[in-house]
Amino acid sequence: MSALATSDTLCAVAYWQRPVYSSGTEGTFEEMAPLFEVAADGGVDVLINGNDHIYERFAPRSGNGLPEPTGMRQFTVGTGGRSLDDFGRTDELSEFASNQSFGVLALELFNGSYGWDFLSVSGGGVDSGSAACH
Repeated sequence: MSALATSDTLCAVAYWQRPVYSSGTEGTFEEMAPLFEVAADGGVDVLINGNDHIYERFAPRSGNGLPEPTGMRQFTVGTGGRSLDDFGRTDELSEFASNQSFGVLALELFNGSYGWDFLSVSGGGVDSGSAACH
């Protein structure tokens, strides 16, 4: 992952299917922890996961999963249309979670910051915000 370490990208995004952290019933996938650590420690600002059929936004974390204001923010977006899952145990860094509607995450990258808007298929905004990149 030396490409991450030498990149001058102002806002970096990573994505993969199985989350290390989730409040959904599919749960967490500890085998993904090394990849999470490399991404977070390498300067990735936003991580997008699926797998659980919910929408969830987390507070930024360090590579070892601890709260870190300048860490990587994870979104779980598994709301594409097959079904919606129940919630299991709520992750301690979960800031917002919903299993009430199918929808998409609109993510916009700016020069030094990013914004998000989870849009339900019924036409309303469910969760939105912005943060600085690091």
